[in-house]
Amino acid sequence: MKMSPFGYLFKFIGSWLSFAGLYAAFSVCPFCGQQGCPAGLATSGIVGGFLALCFQDWKRLFTFIVSRMKNK
Repeated sequence: MKMSPFGYLFKFIGSWLSFAGLYAAFSVCPFCGQQGCPAGLATSGIVGGFLALCFQDWKRLFTFIVSRMKNK
């Protein structure tokens, strides 16, 4: 059974919120060292988004990395 585009979108958003929340709960701001800092929350959102993208399609990520390594 194939997933609709909205299914992929909701899966991505759920993964993003999960990873960002987990990262924010156990980290401190990389700039000031305090928890709950706005810059730290933005950083956790960026890291969570990157991890969610990786989680969505690992095969495409590994193919990209291998192709970049072969070109050098």
